Amino acid sequence: MGHVFISYSRRDSEVVGQIVSQLAKEGIETWMDREPVQPEKPWRKQIIENIDTASAFVLFISPDSASSDTNLKELTLAKEASQPFLLSVMLKETILPAELRRQLTGMPILPYYSDPKKGVRDLVEALKKKQAASAGAPPIKRSGFREIEVVLENTTKESFGEKAKEELLKTLGEVIHGSIVDAGKNFVIVRVEEILSKSE
Repeated sequence: MGHVFISYSRRDSEVVGQIVSQLAKEGIETWMDREPVQPEKPWRKQIIENIDTASAFVLFISPDSASSDTNLKELTLAKEASQPFLLSVMLKETILPAELRRQLTGMPILPYYSDPKKGVRDLVEALKKKQAASAGAPPIKRSGFREIEVVLENTTKESFGEKAKEELLKTLGEVIHGSIVDAGKNFVIVRVEEILSKSE
């Protein structure tokens, strides 16, 4: 089994770090963003590559991660991976936003907050079952990805009401197939594209 991608909020670093240490004792390799960034690779590219090459993806849910656009983007990328094995761990009782709830549909959620020891045991068991199932399987051919950002100058912000602006951004996102971030005077549209090999 390859590495497990850990998606979490930095505000939960302490408890997630403890869980990751226990996974390591069980021989489960993980990758999380506290590791040093390779200077020759853009940070976002490293995240995409490590999600794409992961054999499993674990989202640690808390009020902080549930409200994080970054964690939502990581989950979206994981669901688009070639053969994703996705799990979520509820660190604290959390009211899930509608979009995150939609993305989590059908995904197991382990209630760590109600019994931490059992939560870790269940997580280890689920990951080891995946490891056993994938033993001897041929490696998955992974496609490359690139992230494209388009910045639109927001010259019409004052002339649009909030509802009209939201509808415009929603339409743009659907046309461009990207996520849009309101950056004050500009809108940043982020899109991840798959790079197909010439032989395909």
